[in-house]
Amino acid sequence: MKSDGTFQFSTYMDVSTFTDFSFFNSFLFHGRWISLLLFPVVMSGLGILNLVTGSSFLFGLFLILALVLPGLYFLFYRVSLRNQIKANNIEERRLVYTTRFNNEEIEVSNQNETQGLGWAQIYRVFRYKNYFYLYISRSRAYILPAEGLGEEESADDFWSYAQSMTQEGQCRAYRNHECPEGTS
Repeated sequence: MKSDGTFQFSTYMDVSTFTDFSFFNSFLFHGRWISLLLFPVVMSGLGILNLVTGSSFLFGLFLILALVLPGLYFLFYRVSLRNQIKANNIEERRLVYTTRFNNEEIEVSNQNETQGLGWAQIYRVFRYKNYFYLYISRSRAYILPAEGLGEEESADDFWSYAQSMTQEGQCRAYRNHECPEGTS
């Protein structure tokens, strides 16, 4: 934290940052991994049911679907991700926005505009790998790389600060970061 009690992130977008966020948003935040696990289980169960009732053709068909369709999902996910990277010109690292935090508001600015947000507008804050994801709705988030913090600021200090500024249960840590008491 700076001596004036504020935090500032400079968010540079590149392929790695975008890919990490896409994975987090799709599979952890929106929980798509659950359906990817349940689908093969259900299809295999239907296949076994058909085998028991005497239809080896449907058994084979359901097992093939159980294996092929999740693979196709991942293939389309990767193709879509690659197309988004190209469409948004993310191949080269560039500054996309700067985010400043103080006790009254959060200010996000890019080359064209500045948006002010109140802490009450925050939907969730997540800590994942070396990032903080500041969601203002289920479909809109700001990516805050820990490396984008100033020299006087630490990721742990920001995490404690974010927890103190949001309501209980709005902050959650994934992987390599313990959830402090009172968070989930």
